[in-house]
Amino acid sequence: EQWMGSQIPYPLTYDKIKKLENKFSIFNGEEFIGMIQEVRIEEDNIHIGRFVLNPQKTGLGFGTEALKKFIDFIFKDENIRSISLTVFDFNKNAKQVYEKTQINRNLSENEE
Repeated sequence: EQWMGSQIPYPLTYDKIKKLENKFSIFNGEEFIGMIQEVRIEEDNIHIGRFVLNPQKTGLGFGTEALKKFIDFIFKDENIRSISLTVFDFNKNAKQVYEKTQINRNLSENEE
């Protein structure tokens, strides 16, 4: 409920989220394992409001890979200059994914 609100009960399934707008589903083969949702576009920024991964799939690199692909997809739109999100301070695993992805993105941009 902390991330999805009361509209979508746990456990998260594809059928529960398929009507949400601006969502990007995360699959491992045929298995639905999570989602990223852009919730707000402000000028040249997209804000991520929900990034949820099946707790049994964390720590396996799926979140990092999904975020990288999401970032690449979003930046294909030349009008978008930044992506933002908010993360709880206690959510150390999520912070590591976000920081690692940003570091990797900066390295890729500097190499070009």
